[in-house]
Amino acid sequence: MITPTRVAFEERQRIERVTIINNGDVTKSYRLEFQEKLALKEGGYANFAEQKMNPMAASHFIRISPRQVTLGPGERQVIKLAVRRKANMEQGEYRSHLLFRELPNNKGKLQEGINIDVLMSYSIPVILRVGDANPQVQLEDVIVSDAKNGRQAITVLLNRTGKYSSFGELSAYWLGKNDVKPVRIGVLNKFAVYPELNQRSVEFSIDPAIKLGPSGKVLIKYLGDEEYTDRTFVDDSVSL
Repeated sequence: MITPTRVAFEERQRIERVTIINNGDVTKSYRLEFQEKLALKEGGYANFAEQKMNPMAASHFIRISPRQVTLGPGERQVIKLAVRRKANMEQGEYRSHLLFRELPNNKGKLQEGINIDVLMSYSIPVILRVGDANPQVQLEDVIVSDAKNGRQAITVLLNRTGKYSSFGELSAYWLGKNDVKPVRIGVLNKFAVYPELNQRSVEFSIDPAIKLGPSGKVLIKYLGDEEYTDRTFVDDSVSL
């Protein structure tokens, strides 16, 4: 287990800590390194073809200590991330992904047959901001469709402007023509729209008990979390 699952350095922050815990029953070793990833419109990431291609990499300014750990069952280790900013850095958001790469353990080989060790790696975004973060997000559209499994689905399109990412909880609600209160039909926690994306799309599959139709509306709320607590990015609706 890794906590937190996201690190954001604001203007005056210099040190952050990440804790890794071995919840398994065997000893595990991890090597820590940075990866450069590009956010995708539909969610997830793609690796840069070459790690040096990321012009806004945070890895150039952050030191990891220690860079390798070995943990017995139930043990934990605190990883320190220290920022070394340069003078006259370009304003904006720098990001790299801290990779916890599991190393092979040769102690548990089987004497007979084939032993396949599945090595797990985990990564978390590490963000370094220069300047005052003020991302702007607007609701572009909500598209209703019939999913392949027979359930309705909605695709939420969000537009982002500025040099910084947003982060928080994205929720969708349905308010039918005769409904008194809206019903939540989808929620996505820890939702970010990164600076390399001008638009982000999210699909929610709708409970079969709820039918979206004419004369109703879909309400979208995008509420900030962590450093954006008490910030509302989106509070808008689309009529069907």
